[in-house]
Amino acid sequence: MKEIFDKFVGQRIGINVETLSKYSGAKLLEATHNFLSVHSDDKKTHHIPYSNILAVSEDERGLEGNKKLFVENEKFKLVVKIGHITIHSIG
Repeated sequence: MKEIFDKFVGQRIGINVETLSKYSGAKLLEATHNFLSVHSDDKKTHHIPYSNILAVSEDERGLEGNKKLFVENEKFKLVVKIGHITIHSIG
């Protein structure tokens, strides 16, 4: 998977890093053999293990998503869907 991300290091990618259902732009900082690191617009750096990645879509022309799913009106050459852990409390 690293080979896919290496092509986009330093570029903005689409990713649902903040919430499950909303994609926004983030700068891809690095791709190691185990995880990728992105810097989101809220000034946070996120390190995401490849095991949390559900899907990756790549298109040189740019992917433009459903406006309901994308926070920004921006095209991305790479879009990453990650899984989010949900913890339910009982009681």
